[in-house]
Amino acid sequence: MSNYEILRQAAQDNVERLLLFQEDCVLSQRLIRQEHTILQELANRSWDFAYFGCQPYADDEPSSKRVFLDATPNRFFSRVNIRQNVRETHFWACQGNVIPKLVEFMEASFERPQNHPDCGPTYFDGYMNEMRYRHPNLITLAAVPNLGWPLSSSSSLNPGRLDSIAAVSPALQAVRGAKNFCLETADFIRYGLTLKDEQLG
Repeated sequence: MSNYEILRQAAQDNVERLLLFQEDCVLSQRLIRQEHTILQELANRSWDFAYFGCQPYADDEPSSKRVFLDATPNRFFSRVNIRQNVRETHFWACQGNVIPKLVEFMEASFERPQNHPDCGPTYFDGYMNEMRYRHPNLITLAAVPNLGWPLSSSSSLNPGRLDSIAAVSPALQAVRGAKNFCLETADFIRYGLTLKDEQLG
């Protein structure tokens, strides 16, 4: 199911809140070991969107540079600026009361051409950003550092040029596999072996 289909069903079911993550999302040991504390923080803070894993960018341009959010002392999540461009939203949650608004916004865009000033069809991260821009009262949080990340793999929707070269594709898969192994190992060493319960780290 697409994000839109899941959100539409959630709106029909009138869910209280919704958590979405990609099937290839890797959960950080920080989340696994401190789930209770993380959920407790979210229960005690006001928010509409909460990114457990994402990548902020400098602006809306496709060529814009990646940036980093500042960590909030003794918190897992930091407040995201209203105009902060956020992409690669592979692991996120939202409150139920904003879901119908997001679904309505997406459905209205389907009837418009691309690049329409009121927002035409776009990628899902674009809808999320536009929703935040147009509703400055919505509160967005993001985990710093990320509590999950997607596995490095070839994209079935937008494959790279090298992926189509038969002689190169196996090597790329090996590199991606090594990258995934290194990321998971580093996360386990940093958080799985050193973190104690209820410790932010």
